[in-house]
Order: sequence, then C-alpha cells, then structure tokens
Amino acid sequence: MTLFYGVVYVHAQSNPYGIVPGATPVDCKTIKVDFESGSIPEGWLNVSVEGDRKWEIRSFDENQYAQMTAYKSGKKCTTALVTPLIAFAPNNGVGYHLAFWLHTGHANGAKMVAKLLDKEGKEVKVLDEFIQADHAGFAPFWDERKVFIPDTTEPGYISFEYVGNDDPAAGPILTTTYQIDDIEIDFADAKKELTASVESYDFYTRDLGSSQTLEISYLGRNLPGEIAFSVEESDAFTVEPSTLPKEGGKVTVTFKPMKGGNHFALLKATSGETVTTTKLYGRGADKNNPYNVSTSMTPKALNEDFETETADFSLPKDWTEATVKARLSWTVKKYNGNRLIEINPFGLGLEVQTAVVTPLIDMDPTKDYTLSFDYNWAFANGAELAIKLLDATGKPIQELTRLSHNDNEVWKKNLSTMELLLPRGTDDCFIAFEYNGNDTHEKANKRTTAYQLDNIRVYSESSLPASRIEVSPKEIDFETPFMIGEDDNLPLTIVGKGLTEEIALSLKENKGFTIDKNTLPASGGTVQVHFEATKKGVFSTELILKSGTVTQVVPLKAEVQGEGGGDTPEEKSYTFDTAATPIDLNEDFESKQMPSGWSSQALEGTRSWVIKTRDDNSYIQMTGYKAEGKLVVGLISPLVAMDAAKEYELHFDYKVGFANGASLSVNLYDATGKLVKELKKIVATEPASGYGETFMKESLSLPKGSANSFILFEYQGDGASKATTTYQIDNVKVNVKEKDPNGSQIVEKQPLPFVIRGNEVVVTKEGNVSLYTLEGLRLFSKYCYEGDRFPLPMGTVYILQVNGKSYKLLNL
Repeated sequence: MTLFYGVVYVHAQSNPYGIVPGATPVDCKTIKVDFESGSIPEGWLNVSVEGDRKWEIRSFDENQYAQMTAYKSGKKCTTALVTPLIAFAPNNGVGYHLAFWLHTGHANGAKMVAKLLDKEGKEVKVLDEFIQADHAGFAPFWDERKVFIPDTTEPGYISFEYVGNDDPAAGPILTTTYQIDDIEIDFADAKKELTASVESYDFYTRDLGSSQTLEISYLGRNLPGEIAFSVEESDAFTVEPSTLPKEGGKVTVTFKPMKGGNHFALLKATSGETVTTTKLYGRGADKNNPYNVSTSMTPKALNEDFETETADFSLPKDWTEATVKARLSWTVKKYNGNRLIEINPFGLGLEVQTAVVTPLIDMDPTKDYTLSFDYNWAFANGAELAIKLLDATGKPIQELTRLSHNDNEVWKKNLSTMELLLPRGTDDCFIAFEYNGNDTHEKANKRTTAYQLDNIRVYSESSLPASRIEVSPKEIDFETPFMIGEDDNLPLTIVGKGLTEEIALSLKENKGFTIDKNTLPASGGTVQVHFEATKKGVFSTELILKSGTVTQVVPLKAEVQGEGGGDTPEEKSYTFDTAATPIDLNEDFESKQMPSGWSSQALEGTRSWVIKTRDDNSYIQMTGYKAEGKLVVGLISPLVAMDAAKEYELHFDYKVGFANGASLSVNLYDATGKLVKELKKIVATEPASGYGETFMKESLSLPKGSANSFILFEYQGDGASKATTTYQIDNVKVNVKEKDPNGSQIVEKQPLPFVIRGNEVVVTKEGNVSLYTLEGLRLFSKYCYEGDRFPLPMGTVYILQVNGKSYKLLNL
C-alpha cells in the first residue's frame, strides 16, 4: 500500500502505482524538474511496488538529483517515480519529447524504465528501457536521454520505474544505482525519424540449414506512410513482416545459411525518403568443410614469406580467412622492412575464433613432409593458436599442435621457428592456423595474446638437396648485452646429410668470437661458440661450414656496453632522431610495446626502460634492482611539435617504488639534440618498501620560445651503493597554453579524448563514444573505457562524438 496525502490506495494490477482518481491535469510544458528543492516535487508519486525502497533526493558537487538502488536492500525492488497527471496539448500530430539526464553507478544489470500511463494508471507504452551492465564505480558522465511521446489528446502520467534485486534466492543480483535529473517535456518538431533498436548484429556461426532469429524494434515519427523492409546482398537472411505501420513495431530477422562461408546483408527500412539500415553478419558452417576452403583449387608447393607487395596489404592469392566468432581478420603487416601476418584482438571486446588457411598444398603420399613456420607472440595471457591439417575437401584430419603463451608482454626480439612432421601418407592438403581468444573486461577470462606468422612452408626430404648441412639454431645471437670483461658460450648443433667429407669450420672474422672445434665428422656434431667482451660495440661475423662443395653460413652477433671501441662505436651521449617528423605528444603506453619514435638508451649499465602492465594499465618502468654497477639510462620521446610563439606545459604521471636514492631527471633537448634545460630532478625518499598507492601527477612549464623539442627522462642509480629506486611513468603529454580572452591567465588546452593509430581509433578518455557518417548514419556506439579500440575505415570523412562533443575525422 502507498500513503499519499493521508489517503491509502491499494496497488491493483491495473493501477500498480496507486494513481489518485480524478486528479486535475497540469500542462505538459510545466514539467521541468531539477530536484534543487531537495525533495520530491509536489504532486509526484514515489511508490514502492515491490520491496520497501523509494527514490531519494541526493546531492553531489552542488547538484541535486533523484536516486534509486537495490544495493543492500536484501529484497527484490520495483520502485516508481511518477509525474502528476499531464495534459498533452495538441501538437499537429507530431507528438512530444521527454528529455532527462541519467547517470549510473556500480552497474550489474538492474534496469530503469520510462513509461506512459493513461489517466487511470494503466500502462500505455514503454518509452525507454535502459539497462546498464558491467561497470565498476560511477560512470564519469551523465547520459542525456530524449524519448519520443506519440501525439495524444488524452491526459496521462509518466513513470520512471526502477527494477532490481538484492535477494540471491529470488534471482541474479541486479543492484545498479540510477540517478535522474532535469526532467522536461516539450513539443516535438516535425522532423521525420525512423530508428532501429539494432544498428548491426553478428549471428556468428550456424550449421548449414539451421536458423537463428533476432527481433528488432523500429520507431517511426512523422513518417508519410508504412515502413517497408528489404534485405539486400544475401539470401541467407529474411525478415518478417515485410511492412510495419508508420509508428513502428517489431520485425523478426532470420539467419539460415545454406552455403558455407561469411554472409553479409543490409536490412533496409524505408518510409518515403526516410531510410535506416542495419548491418547483418553471419557465417555458414559446413561440418565437412568448416573453413569454407575452395575444393576446386589447383594444388601447389607452399613457401610463403608474404613479401609480395599489395596496395591494401591483403593476404596472398588463394589464402582463405574463416571468422568463426567475431569479425577479426589476420592482416599483413610490415615491421622493419619485413612483411608477415598478424592477429591482435585487443580492444575488440568480444570472444574471437578466426583462422587463416593456406592454399591447397601439392603433396605426394609416398613422401614424408615437414611444416615449417616462424612465429612471434606478445601481450601473452593465454590465447591459443591451433595448427590443423585439413584434407583436400577442407575436412579437418588432425590438430598438429596448439600454442599458448603467458610469458611476455612485448614482442620477442626475433621470431621463433617451429617445425612439425606431417602424418605419413598425407596427400594434397590445407593447413589452418586457428586463433582462439577472448577480449573480455573480466580479467580472469581475458585472453588476448597477439601472434605473428612468417615464412610458412612445407617441404619433403626429397625436395631438399641430397647433400646438405643443417644447423640449429639458424643464427647465434647473444641477446643479452655484455659488460667489458664478460664472456659466454652458446651451442650450435650441426647435422650432415649425404656428406662424404668431414665438415670444416672457420670464422670469416674473429671480432671476439671463437669456436672449440675446427672440424666435425661428416655426420655432424655440436660446437660451442664463445664470445669474449673486450671493447664496447656491436659485433657480428659469420661461421662458415664446408664439406666438399656443400657450404652453410651461420650469422653470429653480440653487443658490448662499456668503454672501448668496436664495429659500431657508441659515443657516451644520447642519440636523437633529428630528421624525424614532429608529432603531438600524448602517450599512454597502452600498445604494450615501446611506442614508435621512443627509445631507451643506456650511457652506463645494460638496463633499459621497459613496458609493464598492472591492473589493466600499462606504463614504462626503470629500476636499478639487482644491478651490479652504475646506471645512467635515458628514455627519449619522439620529436615534439611546438610553436615558438606559444607556451607549453609537459604533463606526466609517475609512481615510485622501494625508494633509496636513485634519481629521475626530466630534461628538454632542442631539435638538434642539444640540452636546453633540466626541468626537474626527482630523488624520491618514500616509500622505502613497496610501491606508492597511486600515480602522482606532474606538470612542468617549458621555457618560453621552445620550438620542436625532445623530452628525455634520465634514470641515475647505482647497484653497488644500493641506489636502485624504481620509477614508473605514464600519460606523457605536452599541451599548449593559451591566453584567457578575459585576461592574461594561462589556460591548459585539454588533449583529445582519442588517438588514431593506423585504421583504428583508440579511446584515451572513458565515456560514451559514437561514430557517424557525414550523412548521420551511426556506425558505432557504446560506452568505452580508456584503451578500447574500434576500426576507422580509410578515405572517408566521419564524425566522432565523445561524451557529447563532436570531432570531424578523415583517415587517409
């Protein structure tokens, strides 16, 4: 029961909110409520339909609003805030707008429903149903909602109904906090609108002949006639009914694939000249050919290095892509002049299962074959790469291996080679590399390891020279830099095939390398490659293996840091890329690898600044922990674009760990690499153990007249004297300072809430993000967290809206 002005009303099903009979209606344009009075407005109902919670007036940051939550109620909660009876004045048939601001906190699935009721309290129409799921704390911004109310001459009520649950015995816990403010009703305009509840939908993979349905709601406003539906570009999708009244309604889309592979269609809704489209995706799965390979392909030898140039970096001819879950593709990339294929699901926000499949491989079942490929991995957290053998019809025969890594945060320096012996008797076949991952916000289930593949080939013993020398590894690289006076050994395994003479070993040049054997039997053996660091530099030579007319060459590499000279002598000063193109600096290190244009350079010691990730945040770190001597290591930014006529500030966040005397200095160098000024020197004294609880923010004014410049963070420590403080740096930005038009006060220019990297938009400020065409077609809309990514097609102008502010983008 609800007590309202001393009268008790029973909640009948037809009148659940206890509407007062015979109320005098108020003009719809008088509904303007901001709750600044500190109480529920006079004439409004605050009703507990289920449970005992009601909407409350709360305040924060000098703003008052109505709030409702089921949190800690221990019960199911259905609670409504209801307007007085409203008289809707005629508006030429174009209706009204209900506008309000909505804010959510600790979201986990409770919903808030705006309803139109008749004068008896019965539900006429659901105007808006809002369900915010899955975000901790309060959203950083309020969401402006604008809801259409059809034209009516009948008076009625608007209710804001909260539906949640805090009783585990009654169902899932749904306790999202909702806050509403600035409720207003006004006349709508005569604009023609046709909106769909779904902008795009992926049915994922369905077996051939099976079907799946999707219900889509449409809302028409001021349309000239009924809404007609059509499906373009695919016969795998159908829609029923084919028409709706001009006010809208619901249609059912059915996906029923009859052939394998990817399917795409545009569902078009049309009324007069008003059109809205929904993109539909799906994939048909043939159990006997799950990757939809072409069975009419002519078999050929496989030896693919992806070096064939294509303008769009597309996969080589006859390679197949099969996206089982989510629309993420293997893409051709180019790093350091080398082309390879890569997959990285980070920022997609979906479970991913996608495969890249070779052309049909020409094989003789009387021979033995080996699959060889190079691969790399990064940001490793358990995503899997399965390598599968398919027969000539595309049917899986055997899973050859399944790779999974959890051991590194950045790309390894060199790709690793894997060789797999194919089953004896294998005839013409395909090889599938299937990626399985999940980019979820649930950290325990997040699996987004990125993989790279290169030099994929299948060979048989008979396709190799009968007489040859095989080595493992293919090169000797002492990856860890030496200090002068240090030395080390690495083994090299040598196998002679079909040789009649012993194997002679020789070094092209010494350069600090030696070997423990000069000859091996024709069958091969193991040799130890030794390197002794006597002077500073980068050293390389070749180990030459020869047996009769057969020759094999093994590259040898080593680096020494310390005093002296070598092949590439290093000066005891920092090196700057003075030919670089200046950029706007705004780096958050969320790529999880050393960003382009940045470098770590050691003047003393062998340490480097490294990217680290903790609690889903990436930053760059330097420490002297366990170092044996002095450390002077610089972190150098790209060349930063600055106009000498303007004034600038440098901003960065930093955190300290195990403070014991090491320092961090911040320096400005001009475009020629000359030191301009030490901006700040930090010698942290706390915390003496552990790490600071949060990153500290630092803002430094750059000298007036600064033009294009480099920022250099220099770490100085000493392992011998135990000055080994750890410093972590994040969110490095340079902002212009502008004059306030009302005076001389300097105002910071805020950085953009996004950056464009290649064909992706990376969100740098949490909030509501939408992407539109110039024509107003919405391509993307969701609540994004910092670091989330979404694709930005090339060659077209788009409008990006972040938290209500619009930006025009052109991706060339």
